[in-house]
Formats: sequence, C-alpha cells, structure tokens
Amino acid sequence: MNPFDEDVADTKLYCISAGQVMSDDIKDGVLSHLSQGESCYNAFKDECLTDPTHFEKPISKLKWKTFPSAMITTKLTVKDKKLSSLKE
Repeated sequence: MNPFDEDVADTKLYCISAGQVMSDDIKDGVLSHLSQGESCYNAFKDECLTDPTHFEKPISKLKWKTFPSAMITTKLTVKDKKLSSLKE
C-alpha cells in the first residue's frame, strides 16, 4: 500500500520507518499535540501572571504518545549479569 496515494481512503496513521499501523491512542496523541501544547502553554502563562515566582519553578514533563512508544521493549540478560534493553 502506498500511503501517499491520493485514492487512499484509510484513516489510520502509519509509521513509515517501521511499516506498522499505529494504535488509535498514539494516532490521537500525534494529531492533537499542537492543541495540547497550546493549552499547556496558556495554563503556564496564566499561572505566571497570577504568581510571578511560578516562572522559576520546574515545568512538569508531558507524557506524549509517539511512534517510539509503540515499539516493543525486550529485556535480555547477558553472561556477566548486565541487563540490556532492546527495542524492536
């Protein structure tokens, strides 16, 4: 299937590098990241206007659902008891 074809009626989101269809929660997260970021910016701006010391406090990190979050993580143990993690 060519995802760039004009006749594609599929509404799924494809990860071209992995050749996989992303789940609906990842699709919604990727497609709505601009509106979520803008709402977080507006909340930060409003908090800074009400409390001037808020600007110097750390900002909490957002948990975005992206293409790498769809990868399967496999943990392997090796001979010298070190734990390594692989993404497929």
